Amino acid sequence: MAFGVYHDVDGCALIGHDNRMVYRSAFYCRHNPINVSQTRDNLIAHGVMSKELVQMYEREFGDITDPSGLVRAGEFGRFDQKAKTAGLAIDKGALAEVERRATENLPLEAFYQSLREAQLTPGLEDFAKWVKATGGKQIIVTDGWDLVGNYLAERIGADRVVGSASMFVGGRFTGEVYKLEDKGPVISDLLRSLGLTYGNSIGIDDASYVVTQFGLPIAFCPTNPKLREHPGIVVVEEPDYSYVQNEAWSWLQIRETSEHR
Repeated sequence: MAFGVYHDVDGCALIGHDNRMVYRSAFYCRHNPINVSQTRDNLIAHGVMSKELVQMYEREFGDITDPSGLVRAGEFGRFDQKAKTAGLAIDKGALAEVERRATENLPLEAFYQSLREAQLTPGLEDFAKWVKATGGKQIIVTDGWDLVGNYLAERIGADRVVGSASMFVGGRFTGEVYKLEDKGPVISDLLRSLGLTYGNSIGIDDASYVVTQFGLPIAFCPTNPKLREHPGIVVVEEPDYSYVQNEAWSWLQIRETSEHR
């Protein structure tokens, strides 16, 4: 039975020390090991977040012990509004400037080394193998760097990839990225090229409403709190694809049963 899987891939940022990549969420990758206190102090110094925001976050969730908590402070659905009400939200403009300065003239090899060191989210590779064994197709559409999407597509055997184009000249990043502004039309075209529809496909995303159009819409560790309220959506709170696989298997069983009636 034909079916498809759409994956989002969150973007990447270089925080500006030791040329190590830090992924913004656990949606696709765990984070490379970095010095959390050094990174935190760096972001505070550059105005990305205030000491008060960090303290508020730690009161809510405990001490920051890994980069996922650090770079997404103020963006969690259960925390975001409270931080904004207190006037302590993360300064995304300042974060973008840190990223731009850190990635400017980044050697391509250093970028790929960071990708090689990154660990995939638990259960993702098993889920991808299951999709392939079950006859499914996978697409990746991301407003993050296309190079990240392409590299991860190789690791999970995705069939189609589209992302924002990062500009490299002479093997070094120029600091320019041509952003993918609207995922919807791209996803529609990719599904069509594989003979699929939204209705017979699974969508996995953490923020975009485009996921709600799929036959099985999954909000994976959602950063957009409104996704949790959308009718029919399946919310997976744990960063582990075994939960996604369980939901996908149940959905396929229901589809098969209804088709044989």
